[in-house]
Amino acid sequence: MPQTTDENPSRVQYKGLAIGDATTSKDADDDVERDAESAQCGIGKLRCLCLQVFAHPNVFVVLLGFLFMTYVACTGIYLAGVISTIEKRFKLKSSESGLLVSMNDISSLCGVLFVSYFGGK
Repeated sequence: MPQTTDENPSRVQYKGLAIGDATTSKDADDDVERDAESAQCGIGKLRCLCLQVFAHPNVFVVLLGFLFMTYVACTGIYLAGVISTIEKRFKLKSSESGLLVSMNDISSLCGVLFVSYFGGK
């Protein structure tokens, strides 16, 4: 971008592009309307007012956290109930079954690190 200076040599100004040259006002109105429609929360074409509560990022984070806690609780309870059957069937020692449970936790931690790293980008 070309630089211009005024009377004060320490202050540099940049010339910007003119706003509104690329689109007409009708195109801009269509874009705003399309953005507002895509920001609405709903299921398919159903976009009633009662579902608009879920169109906020904080609600999304709370619901996702609840879903994750439910998933962890269910898998933890299931694994705790099944571990004795796995020990008997494969003739494992308690230390080996404990290693199995801890590796399950470590693998989920690695998955969370991977997803959070690429999710942040």
